Amino acid sequence: FVALDAGTLRVGVRRAREAGSLAGIEPPEGIPWTYDAWFLRERIRAYLVTHPHLDHVAGLVLNATDDARIKPILGLASTLDVLRDDYFDGLAWPNFTDEGLDPRLGTYRLVRLEPGTAVPVEGTGLTAEALPLSHGLATSTAFLVGTAYASAYVLYLGDTGPDAVEKAGRLAAVWERVAPLVRERRLRALYLECSYPDGRPDDRLYGHLTPAWVSAELGELARRVGPAAPERALDGVTVVVTHVKPALECGAHATARDRIAAELAGHPAYGARIVVPGQGERLEF
Repeated sequence: FVALDAGTLRVGVRRAREAGSLAGIEPPEGIPWTYDAWFLRERIRAYLVTHPHLDHVAGLVLNATDDARIKPILGLASTLDVLRDDYFDGLAWPNFTDEGLDPRLGTYRLVRLEPGTAVPVEGTGLTAEALPLSHGLATSTAFLVGTAYASAYVLYLGDTGPDAVEKAGRLAAVWERVAPLVRERRLRALYLECSYPDGRPDDRLYGHLTPAWVSAELGELARRVGPAAPERALDGVTVVVTHVKPALECGAHATARDRIAAELAGHPAYGARIVVPGQGERLEF
């Protein structure tokens, strides 16, 4: 397995097991660790980190003390430099990386990715290609993760604002990159954030999306995939909604997740299947 961000880690594994999503993946008898510790140590082989905000790296940092084998952390240089200099700096937390201040414990190898260049993810049979995203003051990342033979892909986007607000054109570049994969039915899923419900002012998005902006960006992708008939251009693609922020006011809905799911259902999806998963839920594409 690879971890796509690591804001929560062992708790996420625990919830997945409780939900039955890891059925058939069992440790050998007699191990001295809990299931989630074993899974962390032995089954997660690499981390792909989109950006260094705390809610995306807290699980990685806090659980480094229990990780075992030497593993790569893949990301853009701007992300890995913050991990090294501000988290694993020997003061905020011990230096579990292979760079920076001594003592370097070397649990993690920092692997800097060049945008647009796919590299093998060691020990997984997968490849990863990093594409920059705009997230307010931070540079975030979309990871295009493929099988070794490039027969199937998923696209995981970290935090991102819409191009019309961020004015950087980075989502347009991502859509241009993956549109041929959608046409060839090789992009199985697209993980896309939706942090806030509709109605939030654009000047308070802080580099995030709402259901209306999710639909607008899916429309940009659809028009690149099938300009003659964009309304069904994303048939066969599952859009997994991530990064729903907790909210104190949800209107008539029980949770922010419920409200966002309802609002997404009211916007065009261009043929895509929209999923707003719960923690620990297993998804198949």
